[in-house]
Amino acid sequence: FAMKQYRLVVFVNKVGTGTQDAGLMDTANAANFVMLSDVAAAGEHILDSGWVDLPAWMTGEKTLKPVARSSVITDDPIYRGFALYTR
Repeated sequence: FAMKQYRLVVFVNKVGTGTQDAGLMDTANAANFVMLSDVAAAGEHILDSGWVDLPAWMTGEKTLKPVARSSVITDDPIYRGFALYTR
């Protein structure tokens, strides 16, 4: 039976003031990724996408890696974990 939705959850201690994006990227194609943005103040956060329909590229077997970036180069967030659920 095919999966139709995903839910991405990221656990992070946001250190810094910028918008911080975190997600999972397909190791075979960097154009394929799912991402969450953290615009809240610094501190411990749980980012949760809720249930979202799978993008067209997310079929078959994929190898994903965690990725992150910030709008402020000196930000130094501490990512505690990434979880991807499918249904």
